[in-house]
Amino acid sequence: MKIKKVFSYMGNKGKFYKEIKEIFEKSKKKKFVDLFAGGLEVPANLYIDVGADVFTNVKDTKMEYLIKLNEKNRVFTLFEKAVVEVYKNIPLSSTRNIYNTDKATFKKLKENYLKLIENVTEEEREVLILLGGVAGKSKSLSSNFYSEQKIKRLKEYLEVLKKLDIKTEFFNEKWQFSNSFIFLDPPYLLETGAEGKKGFNYEGDWTEKDDVRLVNFIKSNLGKNNIFMIFGSLNNNLQHLIKENFPAVKFEIKKYKRSFFGCSSERAEWYCMIK
Repeated sequence: MKIKKVFSYMGNKGKFYKEIKEIFEKSKKKKFVDLFAGGLEVPANLYIDVGADVFTNVKDTKMEYLIKLNEKNRVFTLFEKAVVEVYKNIPLSSTRNIYNTDKATFKKLKENYLKLIENVTEEEREVLILLGGVAGKSKSLSSNFYSEQKIKRLKEYLEVLKKLDIKTEFFNEKWQFSNSFIFLDPPYLLETGAEGKKGFNYEGDWTEKDDVRLVNFIKSNLGKNNIFMIFGSLNNNLQHLIKENFPAVKFEIKKYKRSFFGCSSERAEWYCMIK
């Protein structure tokens, strides 16, 4: 991918980008609709790579603040100033290198970062935590906070976001689309009947009733020359609902490895196509 986000985002589909891009191109659609966008890597790269007409919807506090401030050209400047404040009286070099070689200096960077985010607006704080906190959601400084490459990638990422049509609304089953490739990666209920969800931070609770609303949305948008690509966790409630309502649909299983704090684990998700 040419455009890469510079922060951690749980549920990111960038790891499946090559396959998503291939399927999108074969569909011959021009419009790419992503109603549960997260880090926005997939729509951003489809815009760059194939000139897709992108419509995305994001419902996540930190991403919404980033999008809002980026529309005002404030994110890149905010981060540049943050780097200056965090590295006050410390020679500028890769945070990862400092973390690996000089724990005392890294501790000072952490202290400066914490002081910084306690003295900015709520919007700025949430964006700085996304860009610089551990896992994109902690007030503790990430060892990936700064590098020359990150600065370059951040600038490229933010510039592309300005060119996308991005909304920040709650999912509405009455939305209507036509002649579109509709990408659906909703918050995952862990299993049928389970409480809670798997995903980053969808604003508001996502329950089994919302899975039903999503199926109703798909049904109401069939027959309008749309193609749906849907992702989910194995054997979750949404997969069962799709099997019941669209019995001819075939599910593809995608396995991958996920690393977190140095620990690697095997993961798997499904996707299916509905036409």
